[in-house]
Amino acid sequence: MITDIERFESLGDNCEFGFFLRDKGIETSSLFRWTLTHDINNLEYIFSKNFEDLYLFENLEPAWQNMVLDKKYGLSFHTEMYSVNNEGIWEWEFDAEENLKIYSKEKEKIKYFLEKLRRSIMDDKKIFILKSNDNNGYQGALALSTYLEKNGRAKVLYVRSSENPDYSITKINNHLYLANIDRFAPYDRANDYSNEGWTSILTNAINEIN
Repeated sequence: MITDIERFESLGDNCEFGFFLRDKGIETSSLFRWTLTHDINNLEYIFSKNFEDLYLFENLEPAWQNMVLDKKYGLSFHTEMYSVNNEGIWEWEFDAEENLKIYSKEKEKIKYFLEKLRRSIMDDKKIFILKSNDNNGYQGALALSTYLEKNGRAKVLYVRSSENPDYSITKINNHLYLANIDRFAPYDRANDYSNEGWTSILTNAINEIN
């Protein structure tokens, strides 16, 4: 069992790390645990805007049967405002009145998770996990660490895939660390993750990130 595993919180880019936490018995949810971040290099912008107007009804569009896209921020969330695929185009299953009823409940949940995230940002023990399967998020992780240096206390651990990982932790600055993992789960099978890789990385991070 990984000690202090609840120090870790996912920032995306998908729900792979969320599945890993679930299998370790951690059910504590968060804003990004089951969210699809379409461009993790955009996270610093989202944070710097203080998530203003996040999940506004007029900014949402169908993205999958049970997912909506927030067009302003490029974030896809699970929803009960279900959609149907009509010749390759996702369309709302319910009318606007029914969607608004569902939305009002979901907006409160988003508000709650956002308040939790703001507390995490100010927690010097919190370690945000950030990854993308294409390994193209370092600049975004660096920008986010710069934001946290000025506006928070949490750290970012950016994880990349590598053919020869040693799972060690490399410090870039006071708010950014790097680690390599043997593989990521495919996007269409996010629960098919590397248990050895994530377990080793988190164990090392607990020991090395103060």
